[in-house]
Amino acid sequence: FKFLKSKSLYMKWNEGSNKGQEILYVEGKNNNKMLAHSGGIMSFINASLDPKGSMAMKKNRHSVIEAGLGHIINLVNDNYLRLKKQKDGKIEFIRKEKVNEVYTLLFKAVFPENKDYYANTIFVYFDEISGFPVRIIVYGWKSEFLEEYNFEKICTNNGFTDKDFDEDNSEYDF
Repeated sequence: FKFLKSKSLYMKWNEGSNKGQEILYVEGKNNNKMLAHSGGIMSFINASLDPKGSMAMKKNRHSVIEAGLGHIINLVNDNYLRLKKQKDGKIEFIRKEKVNEVYTLLFKAVFPENKDYYANTIFVYFDEISGFPVRIIVYGWKSEFLEEYNFEKICTNNGFTDKDFDEDNSEYDF
């Protein structure tokens, strides 16, 4: 996963059922569509997809435009600030826990229904050193599992260039 704040991102699946799948999105290029292809024997077929269209959103709760830590940090912060102001939910520190070789601080947030919060219960594991969220687990209003995100080997200020977001990059299979 490569990401720039300017809404440029590249994703490649290296394992699992989507192994070999790639997505490239650069805001303002390709008519604001993402370039994508699946893995496996059909990997040679590239498609330009609306990032919020039905094909791109299939089995997803968020578009690629919302990918990355920035969106998650803003979402957590917005819900926290609203809860703090309205005093109608609860955030508690649960424990220290090791996640993906990183020592984290686990917090649990419980929000009231019908108040425009993101979800009912959110568990956020913050890296004890950097403060970045490295794992997030979200449950809905009926305690149903909604989503989980894990972030490993987070690097900031990594010197990405236009080449990192170019479909002609020789490291990519577009």
